[in-house]
Amino acid sequence: MTSITQFYKERCYVTADEKLIPKYWHPQIIDRVPYTLHADATRVCDPNWGVHEVIQRILALGLELELPVGEFVADYLTTEERSSLRLLLKSNVADEAHHFRGFQLAAEAYPLTEDVKDEAKVVSDYWKVMKDTTPSIALAAALEIGVFLPSLAALRLFGGSSLARMADGISRDEYRHAAVNRMLVDRIGYNLMDLSQLVLSTVVWVFQGLDIPESVLGVNVDWKFFEEASYDLIKTGSANQLDDLVNYADHLLPFEISNYKLY
Repeated sequence: MTSITQFYKERCYVTADEKLIPKYWHPQIIDRVPYTLHADATRVCDPNWGVHEVIQRILALGLELELPVGEFVADYLTTEERSSLRLLLKSNVADEAHHFRGFQLAAEAYPLTEDVKDEAKVVSDYWKVMKDTTPSIALAAALEIGVFLPSLAALRLFGGSSLARMADGISRDEYRHAAVNRMLVDRIGYNLMDLSQLVLSTVVWVFQGLDIPESVLGVNVDWKFFEEASYDLIKTGSANQLDDLVNYADHLLPFEISNYKLY
């Protein structure tokens, strides 16, 4: 298992005087391109698959919950005294502002309806209310593992090249966040499955109406597919069915391809 010290070193560069400085993903202006499978311009998504509506909800939820996730982690920081862990968590909190800006740029390229923004706010309010009765680090872990990872996988799978590139960058951070937060949740003895109902209801809202036929990807990619993947991620930390599809979604330029599984 990767240690806290290793997680921090892996996200940093070393200065000439051997200081560790965190590296951050920096969002770029997003060009609006058609929704395509595997970032492949020749595989345009059928409007009947419900992809557009799902992507609207993913972007709206990112705008609502990226910063609160950082606040959940920051709240946990007030109880944490270990210096190495504090450095890592502070840098992870800082990541969320970069992610939020990425979602802002995505929403500028793919404008959101008022209805979907209102619905996303209702969903986010459910999560924020849970802070009164649930450890904040558990809320951060459940959101990043059970909701953000499947949503980012979806953008990489059928969001087209621009959103896939953004999702790939954010996913590199979320992989680390998810692993660290799960470790901390285990340390405090909290069972993430206690949040599974909220996680799964959020995932069902995001992916409702999605229906990519089995003939297209070899498996029927619908809301049930993502619900099962989310459940597996929360329960076991892995979702092979999602890995199998998302790995094929890394059809970006060679120097942009992630060289490890993100989930």
